[in-house]
Amino acid sequence: MTEKLIYGIQQVGIGVANAAKAFKWYATRLGANALIFDDSNEATYMAKYMGGKSRKKRALLALNMQGGGGYEIWQFTNSTPSKPKTPFKIGDLGIQFPFVKTKNIYKTFKRL
Repeated sequence: MTEKLIYGIQQVGIGVANAAKAFKWYATRLGANALIFDDSNEATYMAKYMGGKSRKKRALLALNMQGGGGYEIWQFTNSTPSKPKTPFKIGDLGIQFPFVKTKNIYKTFKRL
């Protein structure tokens, strides 16, 4: 097969205290208003990233249908999220600095 079907998949996970409020913000500010899933369960596969324990969570995947990326919005349902103990530095594992592609940077800046 020589035809390219997928040119890129972009998704970033975002931990929040209120998933419904965060979904509304990403929908209105970044156009990520397509709700792909809204799932509440125990995140057993993520235990190694969460101190060795599975955690109860709610996860929503919001997608921008204009070719943009997905925002996986995570809310722990049995604990409160905590801030990092040290500031992020270039080279740290994870994605701390996502970026947004836009047709008009000035309009986007004004809107945000």
